[in-house]
Amino acid sequence: RTRRIAFFNAAQSCQFSVAKTQNSHGQRHSYLALLLNEVNRGRCTLSQIASWTSAAPARIWNIQGKGHIREGYDADLVLVDLNQTQTILDENQLTKCGWSPWHGESLTGWPIRTWVMGRTVFVDGKVVDGVRGEEIKFRHEHL
Repeated sequence: RTRRIAFFNAAQSCQFSVAKTQNSHGQRHSYLALLLNEVNRGRCTLSQIASWTSAAPARIWNIQGKGHIREGYDADLVLVDLNQTQTILDENQLTKCGWSPWHGESLTGWPIRTWVMGRTVFVDGKVVDGVRGEEIKFRHEHL
């Protein structure tokens, strides 16, 4: 039986999904797989990952329409396959630097599809050209 789950990935979904980000580091492309691997090892839960990558950043930076799966919120979602195993390879990195400090590491649990604003931007290891998100809106509290 294949275990797949979708969860919201607010602050990082565009950065993860869009190739060649301006300020890329070797871990950005694989960060979610690294976290999912730790779920498979029993070291954290999917709820914790959703909080760390979505709810907490939206709360800390007061980002509007992000952080939860709710009516009226942006449909930024990541579908993951918790059973999929892949090896991180430098040549497969979707980052500007083109390398990973985890080159050669095999991880179990990988994102297989990403939606930003309800539109597919990443599917089966490939970025969908021409589809992008929108500028993030912040709720600034004035004193």
